[in-house]
Amino acid sequence: MSVSTTVTIDSLPKYVDYVSGRFVEGACMYRGVTDASYELIPSLGRTRTTPNMDGYVFDGEKNMVNIFRNEHMAYTEHRAENDWELLVLAQHHGMPTRLLDWSFSPLIALYFALIQPTQADRAVYAFETVESKLPFGGSGETSDPGPFKITTPRILVPRHHNRRVTVQASIFTVHAVPWEPLQVPNLVKIIIPQGSVPVVRDQLFMVGITPKTVFPDVGGLCHWLRLLKFGYAFE
Repeated sequence: MSVSTTVTIDSLPKYVDYVSGRFVEGACMYRGVTDASYELIPSLGRTRTTPNMDGYVFDGEKNMVNIFRNEHMAYTEHRAENDWELLVLAQHHGMPTRLLDWSFSPLIALYFALIQPTQADRAVYAFETVESKLPFGGSGETSDPGPFKITTPRILVPRHHNRRVTVQASIFTVHAVPWEPLQVPNLVKIIIPQGSVPVVRDQLFMVGITPKTVFPDVGGLCHWLRLLKFGYAFE
């Protein structure tokens, strides 16, 4: 993975100043990671621990998708209309897929970089959609190959079938080879040092980016209440 620019930032005001001065609003994708060493590899690709597992990973994906396609309607009111939507729904509920989560919101991405109690530096990756030259998937056109036949990465803008997708300004990259890190021009990596995480996280909470607002459901409320009462003691 080739990063064009790396910058270290230790406060929310500096973060906002940097992204607002560098990126065009609404035309940039952001991804927060809880360890600055993490590469841009989707969850399915991370199941490949050795080079001889390629067939195993693709076979596992095929089996999972077939079962999910047949059974998901028994567990949710949302029915996926095509394979793109099927992957988004599966990703949302924790199945390993070739999708990588991003957000149009730099604050949401920062939240996901900071919220878990790890002892590593955090990072937010960012790139502009136009500069990336990545095509869009899920167009509905007859020429659309579907997510399992693409040969290069694509961008997928999901339908808003639940409040989390809307609130988190969700968008995805879809990876043809899920264990290969995403390569895009002018990729920016914003590092938040571990020592600055508590301050930046508190600043983020003060402007209203909390578990209760990022996850607008009972789970988000309970996570927020646990943090208010016990901090990270029971994470």
